[in-house]
Amino acid sequence: MPSVESATKDMDLHSEIVRKTAYIASNLGYSVPSVSRSKRRKCDVMILNERNGKSVIVEVEAGHQRTNYRKLARRLKEAGYLIVITDRRNRIMKRFEKEIAEGRIYVLDPKTYEYVTPALLVKLLD
Repeated sequence: MPSVESATKDMDLHSEIVRKTAYIASNLGYSVPSVSRSKRRKCDVMILNERNGKSVIVEVEAGHQRTNYRKLARRLKEAGYLIVITDRRNRIMKRFEKEIAEGRIYVLDPKTYEYVTPALLVKLLD
C-alpha cells in the first residue's frame, strides 16, 4: 500500500498536469469548459475549439496504479480525440492499439507532455 506521502505526491502531480494543460489550451485560444478538481465522473480537462466545434479530452493517469479502460473508451466517445498522460504507456498502447493507429488517442509521458501538448492541440483542433 502506498504511503500517505506517496499518495499526496501523486495527487499533486495529477493536479499540476491538469492545471498546466488547461493553461496551455487557454493560451492557444481554445475554450476550456471543463477542468475537474475531483476524480468523480468528470474528465480531467475538456478542450474545445469554438470556431469549428472540435474537442479533445485530456485524462491524466500519471501516478495511478490502475487504469480504468472503460472510462477512457467513454471519454473517446464524448470527444473526437483523447490525450492520455501516463507513466504507464505500454498498458494503454496495447489496449487501444487500433485507436492509436487511427490517430484518435495520443499517449504522452508526464515528463514531456508540456512540450508536445501545444503542437498536438493545434493539430487536432484546427
